[in-house]
This record gives sequence, structure tokens and C-alpha cells, in this order.
Amino acid sequence: MDRQDGRTVPLGRFSRTRRFTMKRLFRPCRAHALAAIVPGLLALALSSASAAAAQEGKLRIVQTNSAGDNVHIIDPATNKVVQVIDGIPKVHGVAAAPDGGTLYFSNEIDRTLEIVPTDVMEVVERIPLSGRPHNVAISNDGRKVYVAIIQDCSCVDIVDLEKGEVVKSIPTRGTVHNVFMSPDGRRT
Repeated sequence: MDRQDGRTVPLGRFSRTRRFTMKRLFRPCRAHALAAIVPGLLALALSSASAAAAQEGKLRIVQTNSAGDNVHIIDPATNKVVQVIDGIPKVHGVAAAPDGGTLYFSNEIDRTLEIVPTDVMEVVERIPLSGRPHNVAISNDGRKVYVAIIQDCSCVDIVDLEKGEVVKSIPTRGTVHNVFMSPDGRRT
């Protein structure tokens, strides 16, 4: 695999001479989470803060199970499921509020954003989206959730959490699966 040049990330090769890359949108970091990692309930990338939370036994991994229509909350210290959130059909993406107090899940069947406070760990609100959602991201201030819509509109929905509704849908070229926030919160 080619070396990273700081501007692009090598993803693979089509042939000996042609490779495919992705432009780097964010600064490199040391570790990436494959599921949402929640100190107290969250950090999306491993850091010294989440390492401290792990030592205190407060770190949790949130694993979506679209085939099982549920979410597992896992204690990484014991590798055991400590809680299950049921009732989210074909759950796909997950993000957490910056304070870890709320989890947000995309529901592919109902085409909704599911809101789950971490103190009750059950769905308390469903916000309709413009199409079939995949992954989600939350703004650094916790006021907006960005949802990748893979089917029906090929766009990114912006959900205003205070209003409890989609306030804008941004069209994309082709289908969109992932959505991320830059560390400084200026880019989605």
C-alpha cells in the first residue's frame, strides 16, 4: 500500500498502475472507533479522556445490530453485553451527544432518526427523515444531527434537535453512506 502524503488516503488499487484514494478531509488521528465508544456514554475516537473513562469502568461500546433490530451496549473491560436497546428496526448508524447524554440512531425501515437518552436507554422520540438513512454525525455543539440518506434523495439531512425536524436536505452526487464532522466542527 502506498504511503500517505497528508492530502490523500490510499484505499487500494485497480491495477498495478492505477490506485484509488480519498481526499483527506480531517487531520490524521491515532485511533478510530468502529462503533461509537461512549465514556460515561461517549467519544467517537479514542483519546486520553476515553482511556481515563475506561479505567474508571465508565466506557461503553455501542454496537448496532441491523439484523437483530436492536443495539448492544458493551463493557470493553469485560467484553460483555451490559444492556440491550430493542425496538429500532434495521438500525444502522449511531452518534452521541457531545456530553454523552443522548444517543442518535438511524432507522432504515421507518426512515427516522431515533433519539435515546442514556439515562433511560429507550427510544423517546422519532424524527422523520427524507429517505432511507445510513450513518449519522452530530455537530460539536450538539444542536444538529447530520444524516446520510442513501435512498430516495441521495442527500444529507440536517436535523435541528431543538425543533425536532429536518431543517435542510443537501443534495449529493450519487449515493451517500457516511457523514462525519471535522474535529473543529467547520466541515461535514
